Amino acid sequence: MLMAKEASFNNIVKLLEIKVKVGHKETLEGLVKEIRNGLKISIHDCGYNYVPLLVRAGLDLGISNPNELKDAYIFIKLAILLFELAITNQYDKAIKVLSDIEKTNFYQKHEKYEILEPFDKVTEYWSHPILVADLAKHLVDKLKTKNVILVNFAHGSTRAALLLSLLLKLNGFNVMHIPVRFSVRKMGDKKFRFSMPAGEKRIAKLLKKGYVLLVVDEDVSSGMTFKNAWVYLSKVFREHIEKIKTAAIMECIFPEDVEENVYIVDIKAYKVYNLLEEKRLKGFIECTYVPVILKSLAPSQIKRTDNKELMNIVINNDLLYKILKDDKQVISTFNKIKNNEDVFNKWKSKILNKEEIKKLLQNL
Repeated sequence: MLMAKEASFNNIVKLLEIKVKVGHKETLEGLVKEIRNGLKISIHDCGYNYVPLLVRAGLDLGISNPNELKDAYIFIKLAILLFELAITNQYDKAIKVLSDIEKTNFYQKHEKYEILEPFDKVTEYWSHPILVADLAKHLVDKLKTKNVILVNFAHGSTRAALLLSLLLKLNGFNVMHIPVRFSVRKMGDKKFRFSMPAGEKRIAKLLKKGYVLLVVDEDVSSGMTFKNAWVYLSKVFREHIEKIKTAAIMECIFPEDVEENVYIVDIKAYKVYNLLEEKRLKGFIECTYVPVILKSLAPSQIKRTDNKELMNIVINNDLLYKILKDDKQVISTFNKIKNNEDVFNKWKSKILNKEEIKKLLQNL
């Protein structure tokens, strides 16, 4: 168990005013050595930027070989504990856990495995601890139970999800964090690739007991991943949970008492689209962009793609991050776009290229 009562919510956030670094290439053995040295130099920087790569290695290797999933999950749980100890500034305990990681069967078998994390500026921005903390505060007030299953889509959201889990724990929540891979486009995943053995059944059992399932991502774009996630979840929980009620399931995917305990939330959706005056924009994947806890959809709503304004806004904003040199300018710039009716209409009317965006910005 994490012993971090002395580390308050606000102190953790203050300590984490660091530069997020996405992009790394190293063997597992080399990464552990790098972490050992990094913990001495800057425990928070090392904990946030490099320890999550251990989770990446455990998940990738575990799901690629089901026979190793149990060993991989033990390795991942130790990596999560190491992250929490580093972020809460518990150096001696962190070093001990790092030594325990080196003793695992998983590490000894895969120490020469090469971990490759591509650079991603957008993930780098939306994984910033201050943004994660803002979402955590909202969840603390919003969630109706303190028993939470936190599932994050690897790999981009891993850093943010690890911190979100920790911040919820520091606010008295009981959190089971389960990283999953659900890469529909790149890897062709059609279901959650769980880091935990029998993940579907274990989640279903906890939902029956009243746990909240919180599905987290850091960088929603077109929204297709979330749409596919709901399609997958509808099948999983229809199979595992349908029997808890004798009444027929209505249009909603889950029985009512289970549906209320399933949420999808995205850091970008929560933060950026909260700047929009409209609380709900009609049409394309409405729930994905509502700047509150995101609820499940009925099948008819999942299929709605009649209004793509939000998808255009998301993709244009992503390009805005790549154009502006100073990340801090993005929010203020988008505010100006939103407040200029002519520019905002063009911004949401279609997907723009770099030159079109630069031309629009000249009119602000």
